[in-house]
Amino acid sequence: MSAVVLGLLVACGGGPAPVTTAPVSNEERRFLVTPLEGFSDGVDSGTERILEDGFRQLVAHQDVAAARSAAESLLRRDSDLAPALVLAGQADLVDDAVASAQRQAEQAVAEYPEYVAGLLLLARSAERSGDIVTAYATYEQVAARRVVAGERAGELKERALEIQGHRVAEALARQRVDVARAEYDRLSGWAPDEERTLELGFEIARAEDDFEGQLATTRSLVERRPDDPLWRERLGELEMRGGDAMKALEMFEGLREQYPAEPRYVDALDRATFVWRLRNLPAKVAETAAKPELTRGDFAVLLYWLAPGVRAGGAAHPKIATDILDHPQRQEIIRVVNLGLLNLDGSVREFRPDESLQRVEALRALLLALRRSQPSPACLNGVGSLVAWETVCNLSAACGVLASQLECLPSAPLSGQEALDWLRRSLTY
Repeated sequence: MSAVVLGLLVACGGGPAPVTTAPVSNEERRFLVTPLEGFSDGVDSGTERILEDGFRQLVAHQDVAAARSAAESLLRRDSDLAPALVLAGQADLVDDAVASAQRQAEQAVAEYPEYVAGLLLLARSAERSGDIVTAYATYEQVAARRVVAGERAGELKERALEIQGHRVAEALARQRVDVARAEYDRLSGWAPDEERTLELGFEIARAEDDFEGQLATTRSLVERRPDDPLWRERLGELEMRGGDAMKALEMFEGLREQYPAEPRYVDALDRATFVWRLRNLPAKVAETAAKPELTRGDFAVLLYWLAPGVRAGGAAHPKIATDILDHPQRQEIIRVVNLGLLNLDGSVREFRPDESLQRVEALRALLLALRRSQPSPACLNGVGSLVAWETVCNLSAACGVLASQLECLPSAPLSGQEALDWLRRSLTY
């Protein structure tokens, strides 16, 4: 019988497929180690012999059937025997059944997370199946014990970081902040100082309303990108909000010098100067400014400490309020009353320091303070009485105290932050 006819008979199912006698390629062999390597539990000598023989047949002759048979014989006795699972997975890997190989490896390392043979199998099968993140993470885990793992981790790192970064960004886009945080923690464990990691860290901190996290990541990014105006501006805003006020001044001074035609940097520098002044005043000033709703006494404190000329200003006809003699804001109230910025109830000569402040009262006081300045602003030229609320609202908008007349809301309450904004816009520091 000729060799051709014999070949046809075999191909048509005349007998079992021949066993390949060539060894596993050198490239793939680097990822296949004896199933006992790194296995922390002992096995009996008979089990060891079956495992080693099945592994030897696999790597020396690509005898997948022999390796599977050895693994199955052991798994029939103990379905959770990790070295047998690894040997079965190694046979799958050589047979290009990479998904099955990855499942076997995952089962083995779930119970033995430091198991070298299982980790190598998991990393290689994940890589071949396209699961780059798992492959990189697993190679990293075993890199100190196997040179090939360190090499592959280095080659896969850039792609793994890119994929993991996309996962974080996608979770944030879906507003799944919890998922984004978990994915980010993994990313930051791999590359904490990478710029992309820091950018995503900022976004997560912002989504979590984590001020300290935003500040820390932005500071790190500005160290790496000292010429990036976006991150310098963000850092300046954060430093103003609750960081280092002097650093905020430095940020915006630099931006204003570099971009003199950009008006927002001029405004930001003005705000930073204001915040710096505020933080160098007594603690009670900042505490007052943080209140969600101001009383008349609270606003007297802000006027006294932040409006130029109020602390040093004199009064021709001093007035006494009968209800502030023991009040903690007594000093500030006396000054603003005697300068005519806030009025007493004429009938009983009471200031009512704990009464909620109306916005029109605050605006009137700021306009009066402006009128005291030298020179008086042109917006107040020829203005007489400031009694009518309509007049106060119109002039406040004209003088730039209000961004819009719609902001007036004369009888509404005023927050400390709003009062600071009005003070900053109306007065020169």
